[in-house]
Amino acid sequence: MKSQTVKRISLVLMVLSFFAVVPWMAFAETDVTGKVELIKSGLVYDRRTKISSMNVSLKNISQDVLLTPIKVVIDSISITGVTVANADGITGDGKPYFQYSIGNGQLLKGLTIPGKAWSFFNPANARFSYTTHVLAFTGVEIINGVIIPPIPDSTSNKASIKGVDSNNNGLRDDVERFIAKEFGPDAILYEKAKEHAITLQGAIINPTPETISVHLDSFRCISDNQRLSDFRKTTIETLNTPERRAVYGKTFAGTVITKEGCQ
Repeated sequence: MKSQTVKRISLVLMVLSFFAVVPWMAFAETDVTGKVELIKSGLVYDRRTKISSMNVSLKNISQDVLLTPIKVVIDSISITGVTVANADGITGDGKPYFQYSIGNGQLLKGLTIPGKAWSFFNPANARFSYTTHVLAFTGVEIINGVIIPPIPDSTSNKASIKGVDSNNNGLRDDVERFIAKEFGPDAILYEKAKEHAITLQGAIINPTPETISVHLDSFRCISDNQRLSDFRKTTIETLNTPERRAVYGKTFAGTVITKEGCQ
């Protein structure tokens, strides 16, 4: 009996530890028509198949992150007899739609999903128009109770020293996600780690005596080795490319760290 109780407790602890570190999403499918631009090629007609077709890509013109799949629903077509020939699906109320997806599932502001073919069966080669609305999942990702930015595109994130900072808070998105995962359960440590990383980011992007001093002040008075070890983790995560490490080395070369003014 005691053995079974221990096993149950162990299982509960495993489940709780799993949910403590796994991020979750709060989201809903929403009309985002005003947040998306449909970029269309010219309409081409094939007399043999009686198909009118074009290529359509999607661009996020909003400040929001749109979660894929994104559906473009064809609400109406102006000419009777013209129908969608290659819909990806049908809505609950019987309307055809085209569905778009992207690798990491997150269409960031300003980004475009490559085009796909839209085909319309058009037996009379008639001129026609159509109306649409766009549906996407919008929401926030949460790790350890902290709302975090989406996973950045790896190529874009490594293309510059600054990287991707989609919420413009002075902290690279991948570093912000790392800090939430590592330190989110401890609100005080989380804020201190963020401050440390933001000041480091500021110093390597804009190295001046002021930005360097602000970063040094974020840790120079700390004597707790565990806290310093925690900050070292954020430093390593921030300096995750040879270029960033090189800028860091140049920026802080010859810097002397003192305890002057510390209590």
